[in-house]
Amino acid sequence: GLAGPYSQTSPTPVPSPPARAMARVPAGPLTDSSCAQAPSGWLLNKGSGWWDGNYLNTLYNHHEAPNSAQFDCITYHNPGWKAARSLHSGGVNLLLCDGHVVLIKNSVNLGVYRDLSTRSAGEVISAEAY
Repeated sequence: GLAGPYSQTSPTPVPSPPARAMARVPAGPLTDSSCAQAPSGWLLNKGSGWWDGNYLNTLYNHHEAPNSAQFDCITYHNPGWKAARSLHSGGVNLLLCDGHVVLIKNSVNLGVYRDLSTRSAGEVISAEAY
């Protein structure tokens, strides 16, 4: 998380770097518009408690591509849109359910990336896809 207060109650100034904070929107459905405007400000303690399994601290999902330029966005703790992020050049390392680790490129096709996050359609995805 960022040093200082737990939250910022206005959408400006945008925290620097923005990847270390989460846009906070009022309770309700998340939309691209509400996240882009961050009407309720920012939560600044992203990643502060690795033991607390929620989007603010440890979870992520495949709504956005790895290391997306789009802000992570949350309605306080859950639900949220949070990209996998890292300081690795060009991508993020992900641990897959079969136990292997793979670098997923920032430029991965978003449809393929989202397919990696579910087994519901029974997709089989080759290593060349990501």
